[in-house]
Amino acid sequence: MIRTRFAPSPTGELHLGGLRTALYAWLYARRHGGVFFLRIEDTDRARLVHGSAERIRETLRLLGVDWDEGPDVGGPYGPYVQSERLDRYRDAARTLIGRGSAYRCDCSAARLQELRDSQTAAQQPTRYDGHCRTRHDVDATQPHIVRFAMPEDGSMTVTDIIHGEMSITLATLDDFVLLKSDGWPTYHLAHVVDDHAMMTSHVIRGDEWLPSLPKHVLLFRAFGWELPQYVHLPLLLNAQHKKLSKRDGDTEVAAFLRWCLPNALLNFIALLGWNPSGERDMYTREELVASFDVAAVNGSPGIVDFKKLEWMNGEYIRQLAPVELLGALRAAGTAPAAREELLLRVLALEQPRLKRLDAVPEWYFHPVQLGEVPLAWKQTSAAATHDHLRELHAKLESIDPWPDTAQELESIVKPWITERGLGVGETLWPMRVALSGQRASPSPFELAWLFGKQETLQRLQHARASLSSR
Repeated sequence: MIRTRFAPSPTGELHLGGLRTALYAWLYARRHGGVFFLRIEDTDRARLVHGSAERIRETLRLLGVDWDEGPDVGGPYGPYVQSERLDRYRDAARTLIGRGSAYRCDCSAARLQELRDSQTAAQQPTRYDGHCRTRHDVDATQPHIVRFAMPEDGSMTVTDIIHGEMSITLATLDDFVLLKSDGWPTYHLAHVVDDHAMMTSHVIRGDEWLPSLPKHVLLFRAFGWELPQYVHLPLLLNAQHKKLSKRDGDTEVAAFLRWCLPNALLNFIALLGWNPSGERDMYTREELVASFDVAAVNGSPGIVDFKKLEWMNGEYIRQLAPVELLGALRAAGTAPAAREELLLRVLALEQPRLKRLDAVPEWYFHPVQLGEVPLAWKQTSAAATHDHLRELHAKLESIDPWPDTAQELESIVKPWITERGLGVGETLWPMRVALSGQRASPSPFELAWLFGKQETLQRLQHARASLSSR
């Protein structure tokens, strides 16, 4: 059976790279009717962040990336938190020592630093020199670490589904640490023990672990265990082909979900290195599951185009009914504080151009700030503009009942403008600015429909008063 996992370290928030790893592992398991499980790798005690594991789980759930086994749902291979499995790692280290594949090392920090300094001065690779490898006098009751006894010559071939076969000269590899002096395992030991015990069929993770693949393959062989298949996902780069940074927008995934719909973000992340057909950019979750092929993931770095994410999010936004969009705003925590009726009217106008859930203009919900955008149309004087607004105010005040649609209001006002010889631009431009304070906005008739008669008249009166005070 296909069994994949996502194994985050709770040392911070979930970022885009981690989300892609989780998504690809999830898609692969779902495509093949397998099992996707969550494992928390919390052995790096110095960097643990309180609440991080819970927030990672919450973010994955918001995106619909669910797991069949894990810390909160259980499963046949638990516990699924590494800090609850310490005895297994210590037993595994003792097994390797007994087989001669690992050894205890009590070299002091001062000796190790002296060794590194001398190697650096000699322009040699910094690596452990095997000082304790043949010693039999290391006291197991005193502080020590356990190192893997790396083969000292020869070569080996390791295979990755994306990168293919790679040949490694064993003499270049270090006797890496398996257990630290406090008895806690390193990533190298813990994840190998767990991936075997949890029957992981495919290890899908980031390219940063590719240099460590030979170590992990050798560990599996030392235990006599069957290897999983490895898939190392290429880096994510920004539009300038540089490593993503917070300055480029690579903040935690939770921050993206404050302005991006979950389905849009999931669709975008899925295509960072893979595309089901190459013919389009938008796919449903079901289409992604049905088409995903880990062997088809591009071996080159994925380029993250945040403008494309905004575009894609806008396309998803336009697929929603206004009431669904309002629900999404509330879920993201970006819904303006206003009456629901007004919010739905605003969304009906803004939805065709909206790209972000946090970009609903605030001016709809507050008194207009006039001054930045001129009320007067082109060369029209302030006095003439005041007169146009006065006549428009009187006309709108006389309309009863207020029209149900912007089109109906337009059919009443535009002929009146022509009859009065007021000029369309000279009348409708100050109407737009009076209602919105913006150069670009929905049409003044849409705004008047949205605000209703009383609010429309109040905003026009405010604009007239501002002209009078100049």
